[in-house]
Amino acid sequence: MKSRLAISLSWIAGYTNVFSLILLGVTTSHATGNYTHFGQMLVERQQDHVWFYGFLLLSFLFGAAASGLMMEAARLRGMRSKYMLPLVAEAAMLAAFSVGISVLQAGHPLTGVMMYWMCGAAAFAMGLQNATVTSISGAVVRTTHLTGVTTDLGLEGMQLILWYWDRWRIGGSN
Repeated sequence: MKSRLAISLSWIAGYTNVFSLILLGVTTSHATGNYTHFGQMLVERQQDHVWFYGFLLLSFLFGAAASGLMMEAARLRGMRSKYMLPLVAEAAMLAAFSVGISVLQAGHPLTGVMMYWMCGAAAFAMGLQNATVTSISGAVVRTTHLTGVTTDLGLEGMQLILWYWDRWRIGGSN
């Protein structure tokens, strides 16, 4: 079952990445490459590119964190599957990305705002997917082209935030 899930979602990640690379000139599931571009643009002081690559990385990271939050909320509410919410959210983000593809194919010019929302939706979806599959597989399977650091930061960062939240909420300092 895990193999089928890994193969299916890896195909989705590759498909998303190919479309974002062909249409937008950017990879959205290759966070490692985007970290490299971010560092390069930072050193070269190309501020517009620094902001863009930073946005991509944060979109991926927030997608991973959102997955962690949704899975934890589902677990606490006793839902049958804690994985359904992040996968539905991923589908919604990929639908938004697909709308952008349709708009481009209809001849609309690529604007800066459109570039940001399309890339952001795709990167957020890839963060959601990678974190969800990482959790399902017990950190064995990663479906995007990434070392896992960004995904782990999103998942573990959310766990830390929720731990602090629980401590604050109950008023204890244990």
